[in-house]
Amino acid sequence: MLRSLRVLLLKEFLQIRRDPVILGLLFIMPLLQLVVLANAATFEVKTSRLWVVDQDRSAASGALVQRFTATGRFDVVGYTMTADPGDEALLDGAASAVLVIPSNFARDLQ
Repeated sequence: MLRSLRVLLLKEFLQIRRDPVILGLLFIMPLLQLVVLANAATFEVKTSRLWVVDQDRSAASGALVQRFTATGRFDVVGYTMTADPGDEALLDGAASAVLVIPSNFARDLQ
């Protein structure tokens, strides 16, 4: 088993040495893919449609929502006190995220 593997490896390395095009492909193609694909796939959130379920309705919850929108990455598309409209918006595609602020949020911060 190891002998046949060694023979195959030797054959492949000899072939690479004989053909300079293969040698170039072995090094240039992965580098090219790295440069092109590294910029194509990012996990950065540019903009997101946010539905706010504010069960507290306090100054602290309002400040939290204001901080989300101040980043410029979140657009508030809905604002309710119950979760059902937020769930529907998420399922319909009207919102891409739901921020649920529970009741007693301001009290729990203290």
